[in-house]
Amino acid sequence: MLQKIKNCKELLISIRELISVEDLSLRLSEIDSLMSDSDIWKDQKRSSSIMKERQKILNILNKINSFIKDVDFYDEFSLLFLDELDSHKDIINKLHKDLSDFEFKQLMNDEADDNAAILSINAGAGGLEAANWVSMMLRMYCCWATSNKYKIEILDMKPSEEHSAICTDSVSIRIDGPYVYGYLKGESGVHRLIRNSPFNSGDARHTSFAAVYVSPDIEDTIDIKIEDKDLEITAQTSCGSGGQNVNKVASAIRLRHTPSGINILVRSERDQLANKKIAMKMLKAKLYAIELKKREEEKDKILSAQQNIAFGSQIRTYTLMPYQLIKDHKSSYESRNADSVLDGNIEGFLIANLKNK
Repeated sequence: MLQKIKNCKELLISIRELISVEDLSLRLSEIDSLMSDSDIWKDQKRSSSIMKERQKILNILNKINSFIKDVDFYDEFSLLFLDELDSHKDIINKLHKDLSDFEFKQLMNDEADDNAAILSINAGAGGLEAANWVSMMLRMYCCWATSNKYKIEILDMKPSEEHSAICTDSVSIRIDGPYVYGYLKGESGVHRLIRNSPFNSGDARHTSFAAVYVSPDIEDTIDIKIEDKDLEITAQTSCGSGGQNVNKVASAIRLRHTPSGINILVRSERDQLANKKIAMKMLKAKLYAIELKKREEEKDKILSAQQNIAFGSQIRTYTLMPYQLIKDHKSSYESRNADSVLDGNIEGFLIANLKNK
C-alpha cells in the first residue's frame, strides 16, 4: 500500500504538470467578471458557451482539489497509522484508479484521439539495412497492439526484392481499438537504428533510417441529427401559375435551421407534408456536405502537420551496439532495455510524448 500511495503522489504531480491550476483559476475570474456584464446575457449562444466553459473549469478544479486532499490525507495516514493501512486498501486502490483515469482523459483530449490509426513505415537511407529495420518496427508495433488486444489489419506491404522474408521496403497497417490514434500520433517521424550490420561480413557498425507516418482513420459515415428545437418551419402560399390551389392553400414550406443558418423553401408539391419531407431531406444533404467538408479540413490539417517530417529529423534513436540505449529526442524519455522495447513495450515512449505535446 505504501507503493500505491507513492504512485498516487506521482500521478498527482503529473496531473498538476499537465494542468495549470493558476491559469484555470485566472480564467474562472475572467468569466465571473464577464458574467457580471448584463449585455452578455443578450447573446444566448455566447452566454451558454461561457457557462459551459465555467462549469468545465469548476469540475476540473474541484477534482484536483479533491485529489490533493485525499493524497495528502493518506500520505500522512501512512506515517501515523502504518499498521492500519491495509484496512483502507480498497479506498486507496480506487483513488489510484481515479487519478489514472483523470490523467488519461487530460492526455486524450483531441477530437481524433479515439479513432483507429493507419500507420505506415517506409525505408529510408540504408539499403537492405533500412528495409530490415522496417520489418523490425512492424513487428514492434504489432506486438504492442497485440498486447493491448487491438485489431491489426495489413493494408499494403511491399517486401524487398532481396531477402523478402526479413526486409520490407514499405508497409501500411490499420490498428483498431480505444484511443489508438491518441497513443500513436507522436510516433510520426524518422526513427534511426544504430547496430552492427547482419548483412555485412565484417560486422561493421551501420546506421539505418525509417519514416513512420500515423493518421487517424476517420469514418466516412456521418450521422446527421436534427433537433426539433433548432428548426423554424413556416407554411406559406405558393406563388405563380397553377390554379386555385397554388394561390389559396398554404402548401409551401420555408424551413430554417438555426445553428447553421440554412434556409430552404420548397413549393414543388401541392401537399404541405410532402414539401416538408423534401425540405428535411434537402437540409440533411446540406448538413452532410458541411460536416464532410469539416472532416476533410481536419484531415488536411493533420496531414500538413505531419508532411513536414523529413529524413534527417529523427525523433528517436535505437542504439543496439556498442551499448543498448533507446532515446526519444522529443520527450527525452529513454530506455536501456532495447530488447523489451523492440518486443513492443513502447508504452513509456507513447505516454512521454503525450505529456510532452
